[in-house]
Amino acid sequence: MRTNNLTIVIICATIILFSFVFWPTIYRYDKISKDSYSYPIRINRVTGYTEYFFENKWIPQQIDKKINLLPTDEQNKVIGNAYLGNNGSFSGKIYNGSNWTITEIVVKVCTKEIDGTVKWDRKFKESIVINPLSTNDFDINVTVYENLPTFEWEIVEIKGFKENEWIYMSEIDEIISNLRGLDLSTYPFSQTQELIRSLGHTGFLVITLHRGKRIIRARSGDNYSTRNELTYLSQVKNLKCKRASTPNKTMFYGSIIQDSQSEEENRMIAASETSNLLREGIDTTGIEKITYGRWLVIKDINLIALINENTYANVLNNPFLSELKSAYNKSIKSTPGFETKNRKINSFFVEEFSKSNIKYDYDYFLSAMFTEIISYDLQFDGVIYPSVQIGGQLGFNVAIKPETVDNNMILDFVSESTLYKKGDISLNLIDKISELNTWKYVDSHQVTLDVILEKLHIKELDELI
Repeated sequence: MRTNNLTIVIICATIILFSFVFWPTIYRYDKISKDSYSYPIRINRVTGYTEYFFENKWIPQQIDKKINLLPTDEQNKVIGNAYLGNNGSFSGKIYNGSNWTITEIVVKVCTKEIDGTVKWDRKFKESIVINPLSTNDFDINVTVYENLPTFEWEIVEIKGFKENEWIYMSEIDEIISNLRGLDLSTYPFSQTQELIRSLGHTGFLVITLHRGKRIIRARSGDNYSTRNELTYLSQVKNLKCKRASTPNKTMFYGSIIQDSQSEEENRMIAASETSNLLREGIDTTGIEKITYGRWLVIKDINLIALINENTYANVLNNPFLSELKSAYNKSIKSTPGFETKNRKINSFFVEEFSKSNIKYDYDYFLSAMFTEIISYDLQFDGVIYPSVQIGGQLGFNVAIKPETVDNNMILDFVSESTLYKKGDISLNLIDKISELNTWKYVDSHQVTLDVILEKLHIKELDELI
C-alpha cells in the first residue's frame, strides 16, 4: 500500500514483530545440583527457557512442550553462515527469523576436491536453543583434519516449539506499572532500558519513506547560512530530553510534507513544533521569524509508527492518520496469540508520545528511551507520530537518527518567513528563499502589507508587538 511515497511494510501482516531484548543480560544465571554435582544454568528472561552447562556446551533442560518440525514458511526464515575449520570442526551462526523457538537442527555438509569431486556428503544433528528473532552459535565435530578445498552446506531439518505468548500478560502489566512508577526526575537510564527490553517480542507498524518523499524542518530565527544549522542539533548541544531523543542521542525532527495539503498548512505544522507563539496557545500575539529547510529522501527510511486505532479518536481531518489507524487495527488482528500483548504495549508507548502537559524535559524520558532502543538497539531509522502540538490534526512528525539523515537525505530548499499572530489568527508568509550553493537569499514577498493588516484585523503591525 502506497501513500505519497510512503509504504506500510508488510511483515507479519503489516505488523513487524521484534524483540526489545538486544542487551548482554538476556540470561539470568544460576546453578542446580544433580547427582552430587553442581551445574551452571541460564534462564532466558523473555521465554523462561532454561539450559544447563555440561561438557563445554549449553544443553536444554527437559522440555514439556511438544517439539515439532517447523513449517516450511517458518524454516525459510532461518538462515546462517558457517566455515569448515582445519581442526575438523564445522562452526558458524544461525539466525532464527521465525516465531518458533528452535531446539534442534540437522545440517548437511558436502566437501569437494579441487576438481569438484565429492569427497564426502554427511548429515549432522545438533541440539541448540535459538529464540525467535535471535542468533546463536553452533560448533559441530564433522571430521578429523583433512585438506578440504571447498564445501557446501545447508540446513535440512529444524525442530522446535511455538509459544502463543512469550511473556504472560500479568508480567506485561507489572513491567508497564514499573515503568509508570519510575522517578523520571532521576533520569533512570539503566532501569528503563531493562524494563523496556524485558517486554520481549512485540509488534508495531513500520512506515517506509521512499526516495522523493519530502520532510520539512522549522527553526526559529533567520539568517542561517549552513546545512548544519538546519539539521539535527549537534550532540554537544543536546543536553535535554525531547519527545524522541535523550541527552545521549540527538535526533533530527521534522514534519512529513503531504501532497494533499497546501504549502502553508505544511509550514504551520512544522512551525507548531518550534514556534513559541504557536506553542503557547491561541491567546498569544506577536511576530516571529521562522526558517524552513526542505529535505528530500534519497534512500528508503524505515520508521516505527506510534499509532493505534484509538489515537486522536475525534480527529477527522487527517486522512493519513485514518489510513494508518485502519491498517494497524487490521494487521494487529493477524497476530493471533500476540494481539492482546501488542495492543497493551503499543497503547502504553502511544500514550507516552501523545503527552501534551509537559513541565520538565524528563516528562519525555520514556518516549525518548523507547526511540533510542528502537533506533540503536534494533537499527530502525527512527519514529513517526502524529503532531501533538496540533492535536493530531493534519500532520505527522518524524524523529530520525543523524546517520540516516547524513546518508539518506539531502537539503534541497531553504526559505525564511515571518509569522504574524493575533490570538487565534495566524499568518505565515515566505519573505526570502535561498540558493543553496551560495546561500544568498532572494526576496519572495507573497502579499502586501495591506493584505496582512486586513487578514489580521489590525490597523498597523505595532499592534502585534
